[in-house]
Amino acid sequence: MAWDYRNPGKPEKGDGRYNNKFPNTYQVLDCVREHYFDTFKGDLSFNGNNNQIYYGCVETRIKAYFHTSKKFANISGKKPVFTLFLEKSLLSDKDNYVEFQMQKDIFETEYDEIILGFLKKCIKDITTRDFNLVLSRDFIKFMHVLYDRTRRFREMYSDSNHCYYTTEEFIYFIHRLYDNQYFCMKWISPEIITRLNQNELDFFKWLDDMLLKPSLKDEFLEELKIDIGPQLNYVRIKK
Repeated sequence: MAWDYRNPGKPEKGDGRYNNKFPNTYQVLDCVREHYFDTFKGDLSFNGNNNQIYYGCVETRIKAYFHTSKKFANISGKKPVFTLFLEKSLLSDKDNYVEFQMQKDIFETEYDEIILGFLKKCIKDITTRDFNLVLSRDFIKFMHVLYDRTRRFREMYSDSNHCYYTTEEFIYFIHRLYDNQYFCMKWISPEIITRLNQNELDFFKWLDDMLLKPSLKDEFLEELKIDIGPQLNYVRIKK
């Protein structure tokens, strides 16, 4: 199907807008566009690439497709305000790293709860699950991290006093990411926490404390002006 840019209609799966430009990921983009239209009565314009790049940092060993949009809801800018990362390009695949990265000012609008509902629907269609980790910096990352994937070999992780080894994908991922990026950890799903042994849980609590140290820049410490709420089942680690 050829997309008519002069007379665009309601976004629909397979409508042809991105079939040629992004042949690997257009099905996911169409799904996101449908939910966006249902929420905001408009369409998303995506840029990005067809080749996978390292996601997060090289050390995570995860490669992902990425797509950007310079407008979301009533927020727009010269740089992307909304970015989608996908490890795999298929829908309904629970074995898939997914990230929706959004500028913070998107959540300073009247749409904050509506946007959370939009994200929940998109993640559900992409992974059959909910997002399970929220990180922030000068942006907010709503992520589906593989908590039931395991590493083939034991990987090292460490706190300030000890080195440990794990086969848990989540511990490996968050340790590598922390070594390479500043961020604040805002929410995490109990599904992840219940998988961790005592050493992994102690490391995670230590890491959570480290990410909120006063030594980090003020913008990393800003409290989000949103509340995910109990209906989405996300909690903070209790001190």
